[in-house]
Amino acid sequence: MNASAKHALPSFEAVYRAHYDYVWKTARRLGIPESQAEDVAHDVFLVVGRRLLEFRAEAELRTWLFAITTRVVANLRRAQSRRERREQAYEVHTQVEGRASQSGGYARVDASRLLYALLDELDDPRRVVFILADLEGCSAPEIAARLGVKLNTVYSRLRSARQLMTQAMRRRDQP
Repeated sequence: MNASAKHALPSFEAVYRAHYDYVWKTARRLGIPESQAEDVAHDVFLVVGRRLLEFRAEAELRTWLFAITTRVVANLRRAQSRRERREQAYEVHTQVEGRASQSGGYARVDASRLLYALLDELDDPRRVVFILADLEGCSAPEIAARLGVKLNTVYSRLRSARQLMTQAMRRRDQP
């Protein structure tokens, strides 16, 4: 095989037909439920469609597809994690409102006061990250960019803030 034939790129359709099953199985092996594997495969091939011309045959095509699949799976997990955190924040907010209404029919304003009191127990860096992530729904990379801090700093502050908020809720629940 001559050098130009070795570097000839297959068409997108050929890659799709030849490797769809591999991508789907890889997604499943990476822990994606069967109900979501087709969506992951679709997202992988969207990336392949955009990037196929950039592929250099320095690695096997399957190696490249595996790398894309792992990134798509990681992005999906991050998105699911963000959604779960927003749902948890909503649950905390509704618990605060519920407790306020159960303890004497407090108005929504009183529930907000309680939430603000819990937030006041956090220092400014943790409070800002908690609000942006769990109340505003921003992703960690967005927060890092907005605040001009490293991504790991955002994750650390957010984890710490959530722990402190949970502890504060537990203290307020105790008689």
